[in-house]
Amino acid sequence: MQLTHVQFVLLAAVWWLSDQAAVPSQLPSQRQVADHAATDVMMTSQVLRALEIRGLVTRALDPADGRVKRLTVTAAGQRLAVRTVPGSATCR
Repeated sequence: MQLTHVQFVLLAAVWWLSDQAAVPSQLPSQRQVADHAATDVMMTSQVLRALEIRGLVTRALDPADGRVKRLTVTAAGQRLAVRTVPGSATCR
């Protein structure tokens, strides 16, 4: 499975930000991922939708604010990230 550069950057951002969340309500939003990756919010949404279709991330509505989507990396996304990021398997 191949990723474009921006898909890789956003998958890595979701993975890292999700890993930092202490509780589900702190999972990253699309805006937080866009800010972290320094990408346009609309483009970020489109790329994350494509990653979701490929089964690499999940986007769930925030129960406290239906306008916000909280993101996580799926098991398939984690496996791909580990294979893609040199040394990531030893960092976890």
